[in-house]
Amino acid sequence: MKFSLDWLKEHLETTVSAKEIANQLTAIGLEVEEVTNPADALAPFVVAKVLTAEKHPQADKLQVLTVDAGSGPMQVVCGAPNARAGMLGVFGPPGAYIPGSDITLKVAAIRGVESNGMMCSSRELELGDDHSGIIELPDDAPVGIPEAFDDHARLMYDLMAVAYEANVTRVVTYMKSRDASQRVYPNIGVMEPHHAMSHHGNNQEKIAGLVKVNTYHTTLFANFLERLKSTPDGDGSLLDHTLILYGSGMSESDTHSRLNVPVAIVGGGAGLLKGNRHVQAPKETPLANLMLDVANKFGCETEKFGTLSTGRLEI
Repeated sequence: MKFSLDWLKEHLETTVSAKEIANQLTAIGLEVEEVTNPADALAPFVVAKVLTAEKHPQADKLQVLTVDAGSGPMQVVCGAPNARAGMLGVFGPPGAYIPGSDITLKVAAIRGVESNGMMCSSRELELGDDHSGIIELPDDAPVGIPEAFDDHARLMYDLMAVAYEANVTRVVTYMKSRDASQRVYPNIGVMEPHHAMSHHGNNQEKIAGLVKVNTYHTTLFANFLERLKSTPDGDGSLLDHTLILYGSGMSESDTHSRLNVPVAIVGGGAGLLKGNRHVQAPKETPLANLMLDVANKFGCETEKFGTLSTGRLEI
């Protein structure tokens, strides 16, 4: 007998992982042979755009496609009648396993023409029964990694929201800007590299640019929260049942200060904490103390978080 985690949760009120549920069922005598995540099988597949579609020189029912999955043009031989230049579809690179056909892709010559992967149908990916042609995606489906930071950041937030909504994961981490980033933000009128502005030396122009970037980053985060808030989940919203920590590793970037680091904690955490508060900790309270409290709120009974915590900063 097979059943989905979503179906089980219609009859069992729990927040633990599928693995933990399986362990408990086995412990009480209901042996669980296997826990699988269908998304794992689709991990190698990406969105690709068909740049050109030409008749195969040696086969009437085949086409030679040039596709771009975000890393440059590749040649693919395809037999789907709906394959055409300009469309977006799902591409399987060499090494990907096609579950519906039980084959692993490799670079191969098909009727004398090299093919570097495969454009896939729904049945080949076990997403449906349709095998009349390859999957056609909407025109706005993202191909590869977006070039513009704004598009990339919004896509990452969308993926996190969808992952929560579909119960694909319970934990997400997202680093929006790395240390010593030289990124510029022409879309908001900031052309000086982020890291250079962070060492502002009290230069008001640099500080103004830094404020602009921080405001922009926070606005992107706020849009993500709005999506969670507007997505129904059980007796509330995704935001009601989520706890999100947003912040940085330092407070004053010019001196790399670790004191009084501002942190926003957002979401209801399924009733784990009360919102609309400003909690000010004593000076030099380790950020690890906050992490320790969050860990305990989620059932991790521990007295230390790393090596720096000195106690719980209760929120």
